[in-house]
Amino acid sequence: MKMKRAKGSMVFMTGASIAAICGAIVLTVPRGVLAEAGADRQIPETLAINLQKQCPDIKGLPADKKSVKAFTHAKHAAEYLKGKEKFSKVPYTDGFTCAACHAGARTPDEITPETVCDAMSAELEKTGGARKMANHFHNTCKACHSAMKKAGEKTGPVSCKGCHGR
Repeated sequence: MKMKRAKGSMVFMTGASIAAICGAIVLTVPRGVLAEAGADRQIPETLAINLQKQCPDIKGLPADKKSVKAFTHAKHAAEYLKGKEKFSKVPYTDGFTCAACHAGARTPDEITPETVCDAMSAELEKTGGARKMANHFHNTCKACHSAMKKAGEKTGPVSCKGCHGR
C-alpha cells in the first residue's frame, strides 16, 4: 500500500486501518507452505479471493461483483490438488501444489506479499489483461473442476454460486 505524505510529516493510522492492512496481507500471502515443500509453517485454512481489494495497483480490473469469500486454501494445497495434476491446465507437482494457482512460483519462498500481486498482474497480461480476470480464474479453477467432474472424480463447484455464493 503506497501512502503519500509531506516531507517531515507523520502518518497516523487507526486500529481499524492497521487491522485492514494486516487482514489484506493474511489473505494474499500464505504464512507458510506444505511440509512436503520443505517448510514447517502453515498456510491459512481459508481466504478470500478479491483481487480488486488485495491488489489495487493492478489497473483495469473489472468491478468486484463475484469475489470468492471462503476459498479452502489449505485443503486445496494439502489434499484436493494431490494426484490431480492431469486435470489442471497449469503444470504442478504433488510436491509443490502451490504452483497450480501461484503462477510462476517454483518455491514457497517465492510467494510473498511483494510477489503475489506482481505475479498475478503478469499472469493476467498473458491471458488478455486485467479486464479478463474472470477468464483467468475460470481457466485455472473451474476448468480443473469441470475436467474432474467429466472424468467422474469428486470435485469442487462448477457453477457460479458454488464459488461465489450470494
